[in-house]
Amino acid sequence: GSARSIPGFNLFSSMGECADLFEKFGGHEQAAGLTLKSNNIKKFADKINEISSEIIRSSKLSPEIKFDAIITMNDIDERLAEEIERLEPFGLGNPVPKFMYKSINVDSASRVGKEEKHIKMGLIGNRKYVDGIGFNLGVLIKLVKESKKIDIIFTPNFNEYNGRKKIQILIKDIKNADCEVMNQEVLKKNYYNTIQLERDDNATTEFDLDSIDWYLDDIKDEQLFELLALNAPSIILVNTLEKAQYLARLTNIKLNSKETLYKVDFNIIDEKPNANEIHIVINPIIAKIDFTSYNKVILFDLFFSTKDYNVLFERVKNDKIIGFYRKGDEVFNSRVLDSIIPNRDELVAIYKYIKANLCSETEYELDRIVTDLNIHYGELFNPQNITHALNLFRDGNIIEYKLDNRVITIKLLDISGKTDLLQLSRYTDLLNHRENFKSIKKLLERG
Repeated sequence: GSARSIPGFNLFSSMGECADLFEKFGGHEQAAGLTLKSNNIKKFADKINEISSEIIRSSKLSPEIKFDAIITMNDIDERLAEEIERLEPFGLGNPVPKFMYKSINVDSASRVGKEEKHIKMGLIGNRKYVDGIGFNLGVLIKLVKESKKIDIIFTPNFNEYNGRKKIQILIKDIKNADCEVMNQEVLKKNYYNTIQLERDDNATTEFDLDSIDWYLDDIKDEQLFELLALNAPSIILVNTLEKAQYLARLTNIKLNSKETLYKVDFNIIDEKPNANEIHIVINPIIAKIDFTSYNKVILFDLFFSTKDYNVLFERVKNDKIIGFYRKGDEVFNSRVLDSIIPNRDELVAIYKYIKANLCSETEYELDRIVTDLNIHYGELFNPQNITHALNLFRDGNIIEYKLDNRVITIKLLDISGKTDLLQLSRYTDLLNHRENFKSIKKLLERG
């Protein structure tokens, strides 16, 4: 068999840890080939998934397209296409050059190819025209037709047909130039600043997941848009970063010949919706949201605690609730829990940073600590796991600290003896969030 990886996950090195299961294997960081006996397939799958879960965080799974420069129509000519051809062959060490064009006008757009999977466009900028083709981007036809201008990532090349050679652009990605709720960094930052996990102390399961309507498979954008348009005003509750990033790009999409407005907030949303509005609440605090003005309450992913389900089912009639679930969605919740509960290595890294940078009582911005640690260790740290670590250090009589308006005042204490922070009751409480979420997974498995 063969395998492909993503940036940040060394596939060859990780497969080396499974070498005893292979007849032979080889490759490099991003790709590999292997031969193994059929009775070792499950063992390999379990082991490589275990290895990857320790390395891959949600930030690595968010799709990214890197580009080399922002250019305009005046830059797109035969000379540029010829220079790109001279750089061939392209591969892992020599990627195809990609460019961004911001706010280009769409003259025409249509779906083409077998099953209409691709999109063909005529684009105009600086009074010049160019044809564009986007393979496997046919699903974006609605966005393109309803956008005044679009941003594109592309590579110029030549299209040869019937002996004629003509420049075109090969489109890699498209977005509405006028539509961006917030960039990914802002969304991620706000997500970790607002997540609040409810304790499930002695919580009983008083709700019936089978009593609400469920969409249990992948739902296409068009189907989701239609569902929202038919049920506006509605509210969408989302608890995981991946699903929040997906929903953020729904803002300002026009549906059924009228504009449906999307408003995004964190924890709660204070204002009542207008008739054509969809509210998206990330990290919702269920007890503080007024659901009376919404036609539907859409659960776009899973809650972290049974308490949230209990509160919601007490406050909202079952026939107003719609649940979305795709097999494997619970992994997104598990990744969030893993990312906010510091492990032993992360506690050591945070303490070393404090000791090296905060040798006496002083002030430091929480966001600065996150940035500095991530520069040295990769995208492992966020405001939540650092705050949990500081609380553990305080409980273990290692530091004293105060947090005021995201500014931390820290004082190192004289340490007498050793304290196992992972045995503190506070750490046990953090681990209980994982156990509580397992009870939700069991309910889904039974259903």
